[in-house]
Formats: sequence, structure tokens, C-alpha cells
Amino acid sequence: QGKDRFARQHFLSHQTMDYIHRLRGDLHGVARDLLSNLPDDHTDHAYMRDVCRAVLVAGLFPKLAWIRSFGKGHTLQGLKVVVHPGSVNSKAKDSVVAFYDIQETSERWLYDTTVVSMAPVLLFAPRLDELHRGKRVVFRVGGWEVAVDTKVADDLLALRASLQDF
Repeated sequence: QGKDRFARQHFLSHQTMDYIHRLRGDLHGVARDLLSNLPDDHTDHAYMRDVCRAVLVAGLFPKLAWIRSFGKGHTLQGLKVVVHPGSVNSKAKDSVVAFYDIQETSERWLYDTTVVSMAPVLLFAPRLDELHRGKRVVFRVGGWEVAVDTKVADDLLALRASLQDF
């Protein structure tokens, strides 16, 4: 009764609100089951954080932005964007973020951002072009150019090749 009144007062569908509630419960249950059955060699919190962020990159690709300073940067496609000021990442600099949505008003605002590392970006990019090889290797992914150590580049390319078998 109360939730129906709340939904009507705020112009929401109570069926959609019920669906969201059930979906959150399902996701909570799956995450709890997954995390309670981890192998002993996967219990390190930093490792799990990196794995979760890599999963975000893989799942949200190409929704990535390279934030240069004060939350401002460019997406893989070259759009100028700004992390929404209400985000914990609004002051991010020299970071790559995965994002869920862009809303355009006075700026192109990024919503639901998470700082991620460049490694899963290079690993999961559908296309990775090698532009230069010297002491460092320069790759192009989307509209970005990324330089890495030669050994890192060789390991990355070998890992990408092994993932192609999946």
C-alpha cells in the first residue's frame, strides 16, 4: 500500500520498482554465492578488486574515458566528457574510468564511473593496433595511443592471442 502511494507520488511505476527490488536481490544472491565459493588462491582483496574492475572494462567496453585533470577527458571515441560533479571521481586526473551513461546538458556528463587500469583495456579491446616498436611499444586502442614496455607488450599480445581461442 505505502510503496504504491510512493510510486504514484513520484511518477514511478510500482511494477518497475518491484522488478528493480527483485533484480537487486538476485544480484546480491549471485554475488554472495560467488564470493563465498572462491578458491583459496583468490582471496586477496586487492586481487579481487582488480578482477572486478577488469570485468567492468570487459562488460562496459567501449564505455571508457581517459580523464586528464579535474574530471575532464575524452572517451575512446574522442568525445569531450566531464565526470559528473556528484561522482566520487569528479576530481580524478590521469585516470581511465569505465562509465555506464553519458547525459548531455551543458556538458557531456559521465555517470556511474569507476577508475580502472589500462591493462584490461588493452587486453579486452576488440582491436589493438601496434603503431611503433622501439624501447617502448605504442598501441592504438580506439582514439587513444598508449605506450608500454616492450616485454609488457609481448606478454600482452601473447595473452590476447590465447584469449582468441575462447
